[in-house]
Amino acid sequence: MTNILQVQFPLATIHKTADGISEATNQLLFGETLEVLENAGNGWSKIRSLHDQYEGYVSSVMLGSAVEATHIINVPLTHIYSEAAFKSLPMQPAYMQSRICLNGNEQDGFCGLQSGGWVYKSHIRAIDAVEKDFVATALAFEGAPYLWGGRSQ
Repeated sequence: MTNILQVQFPLATIHKTADGISEATNQLLFGETLEVLENAGNGWSKIRSLHDQYEGYVSSVMLGSAVEATHIINVPLTHIYSEAAFKSLPMQPAYMQSRICLNGNEQDGFCGLQSGGWVYKSHIRAIDAVEKDFVATALAFEGAPYLWGGRSQ
């Protein structure tokens, strides 16, 4: 029986061994799904990313029940806010390609999330929508620092 979970934090680093100091081999983004291969002990899980099939170890506290995503973040970085307003408290950052599920509520240009919080409507797109201007997307990352295994800005 497969155990499919989802990343509940903005980023989850995949490590080579079951500790936080070993080599980082990849990152998982908020909402991405993975298969838990085994409980490695000490709060770590051996996993396989369903996005790119990378295997390694992540902190088990970063994982939770999987919910099917309806949308993705389509800007390099945005925030999930506590209320439908830019002046409200940001609950967490959300990086491009993070997967979210909307709850159907819209208010003042924001969309409500099933997991709680609000995201600015123009910072998301439907999960199955195709980005038309790939050059503009690439240029949005011009000057971004390199991080081995990184998938965030």
